[in-house]
Amino acid sequence: MKIRFHRPLFLVVSIIGMLLALSLQMKTGRQHEPVGFFFWDYWLDTLKHLGGFILIGFAYFAGIFRGREVSFGAYVRTIWPVMAFGALTETAQIWIPTRSCNFFDLLANTLGPLLGYLIVLLLTPKSGADSA
Repeated sequence: MKIRFHRPLFLVVSIIGMLLALSLQMKTGRQHEPVGFFFWDYWLDTLKHLGGFILIGFAYFAGIFRGREVSFGAYVRTIWPVMAFGALTETAQIWIPTRSCNFFDLLANTLGPLLGYLIVLLLTPKSGADSA
């Protein structure tokens, strides 16, 4: 997969994803009844958070990364803004009356970019790999 060719597209997708996540997580409306921990709806919502932030993390890292080799150092230098964004959007819901901050959503919002990075790592060919 040639990431360099698609870098601007990945960056645009990540920015659109962040704006969409922000608008969905900060929207107000009628108060919803809290869903119990042992119900499928609770975990479905958390999976939505995880999936969204995996895509945002993947697109952001693929769009912003300019190095030759994908490494953990490159991850730390480039993906932390997405992790911080996910944590901030979830914790900001404390002050919105019709929203609630959920620990597992917070975890999904911060671990999703890590999983997106791992996907990029799996899709990127190793530059110094021997073909023995």
